[in-house]
Order: sequence, then structure tokens, then C-alpha cells
Amino acid sequence: MKRIILILIIPIYLYSEPSEKICEEFLYDEFDSAYFLNKIEKNDLSFSHYSISNLHLAAMNDSQLRILRNFYFAKHGFIFESEDLRSYFNKRKWYVSKTKDHSLILKSLNEIEKNSIEQIKYFENNLKEPSLPNSDYIIGKWHGSYSVGSGYNERIQFFKNNTFKFYSSEMRNLPRFQYFTGNYTLTNDKLILKVTEILKYNNTEKYQIADGGNNICEWSNNQVNELIKIKKPFIFTFPVHYHNTNEEDKKGIRIGSQLFYNIEFED
Repeated sequence: MKRIILILIIPIYLYSEPSEKICEEFLYDEFDSAYFLNKIEKNDLSFSHYSISNLHLAAMNDSQLRILRNFYFAKHGFIFESEDLRSYFNKRKWYVSKTKDHSLILKSLNEIEKNSIEQIKYFENNLKEPSLPNSDYIIGKWHGSYSVGSGYNERIQFFKNNTFKFYSSEMRNLPRFQYFTGNYTLTNDKLILKVTEILKYNNTEKYQIADGGNNICEWSNNQVNELIKIKKPFIFTFPVHYHNTNEEDKKGIRIGSQLFYNIEFED
């Protein structure tokens, strides 16, 4: 008599609790202009796995931006012709020179690296776009997305007296500030924000995955602090250009690499 063996196949689902380690990608200090160069020189390349915000780049000068842009090529072993870049990266323990073939390096870049390079090019004015129609065009409320859903994106308000108010995104992981304010100047397609006051969050520097998971990171104890006056004003410099929305009732501008739209929001 033949025996028939029934094999019961039970699907096994791999499940793991969300890890707080993912939150580390949001721990950058956007008010530290040397943040990325310090990481590069300390051989900590972990930041290169994550996206860079416009505030990070606006804090940096032309020399710092050039090094950061070329870092992504150095990471893949590009051999530089410029003596200063060659000397800078040869001092890094992680740098291994491989090829002068620029096209080969471009094929090696992942999407985050490609996007970071494109962002930096905006700040170096390597990507030309139309100028604003006039200096008054910027006055008003600008939102970092075309519409407002369940939460506000980054938003900025420019006033006629050359003051501004820059709000952090409500959907941002581990926000360090609610908004900062000060004076602005607009000249030659350059927007310069002089930060004189900042409303910081007073947190314990401990973070956690928010209830419900989805890899949303939040501070363990996040409360609004008092408005702090900055003794030495901090400077953010953005390229600013006109953006055609093809809509009569909406205006658009590009601040850095990000598009903003003239949409009303509560402040």
C-alpha cells in the first residue's frame, strides 16, 4: 500500500520591528556649514546614503560646495586633474584612485548620489534658469508643494520690509526648529537669508520610531522653546529663479533646487 504524504506548506513572513537606526539619517545640523566636510575628513561617509536638504547646501560657500560635489566622484575612485582636488582626496583613507574615465564613474553613481550632484549644481549656478520678473515677485507666502494636504511642507513668507519667516516642514523627521526669521536681500538671482531669530525645539536628543511605525522618527520629548535671538546672524544663500506653473492663479519660484508655489497657509 502506497503511503501518501501530504506536505503542509506554511508561508513564513519575515517580520522585524522598525529600527531607530533609520532615524540617524535625520540627525544633520543644517546650521553647521562644515558638517559634510568634517564627515569626509573623519572618514565617515554614512551621510552619502541619504538625501541632502537645500538648507544644508545654502549654508555652504562655493569652495565647500565644490568639494562636496566632487566627493561623490571620489567615492567611486575618480582620478582628478585639478591639483587641489587630487591633493584633498589623496589625504582621505577611504579614497582609492581607479580611473579618469568620467563616463564610467557616472554609470557607477546611484540615484541619491546623482540627485545630490544635481542639487549642488543649482547652488553653483551650473544649471541656468530664468530670472524673476522683478524684485516684488517674491513677496508673499510660498509653499514647498503645489497643494497643501494633511500637513504643511516647508514654507516661507517674504514681507515688503525685507523680512522673512521660514517654517520647517510639519512632515519632517526629527525637526530641530519650528521656524527661523530675519532679513533677506535679493540681487543677481541670489537670495540671501540673514537669520536673526530661531524658534527651536527643546528636546532631549533622544529619538524613537513614532507609534504606528512607517519609519517616522520623532524626538522622545519635543517641546517648543522660546524664540532665541542669534548674536552672530547666520547666513543662508540660495540661487532663486522664476518657475512657470502654467496656471494663471498660481505663481512659482525655484529657491535652491526646490520649487515653491504661491499658496495661502496659516502662520
